[in-house]
Amino acid sequence: MFPDMTRYWNAFFMLHASRREGFNGATSLAVTDISAFLAIRGVEDIDAKARYYEVILALDVTFLRWIREEKQNQEENGISSDSSKS
Repeated sequence: MFPDMTRYWNAFFMLHASRREGFNGATSLAVTDISAFLAIRGVEDIDAKARYYEVILALDVTFLRWIREEKQNQEENGISSDSSKS
């Protein structure tokens, strides 16, 4: 990982821990949660905020795409993601 990306990865992982679940699984991170995170962390510079939003939302899109692909692969291979069916 690039050293300058560490702060964004850390922010993403902290926000990911509070991710909401919908009927179809994980939902997108809420912009309000990102805003609250930045306020708590004292990030006030508009350019810094914009960069956080840009990177965190890009990581989130990538994560959600990966989750969808994993679910699709499991369904195609007859693997249940519901552990209670084991």
